[in-house]
Amino acid sequence: MLERAVTTIRDMRETIGIPSGPGRDSLLDIHTVALSIERGWRSDEEIRNALLQAAAMIRDLHIVLDSKTEISLVKQYPEG
Repeated sequence: MLERAVTTIRDMRETIGIPSGPGRDSLLDIHTVALSIERGWRSDEEIRNALLQAAAMIRDLHIVLDSKTEISLVKQYPEG
């Protein structure tokens, strides 16, 4: 279920125009939990938290899609 959520979030982000890239991304954490479940490396609480986080991300992305909000990202360069 988590792996499907990761795919859904990636697809929705792509539709909205949110690029994937380097840096801290909660989706990567969710994906790591999803891959660790089969090996028994995650507690029930960690799995529950990842599911809740994925559900919240999907909900938020649905709101953006339904509202037809346009997202514009601008790359900022360090001063100097």
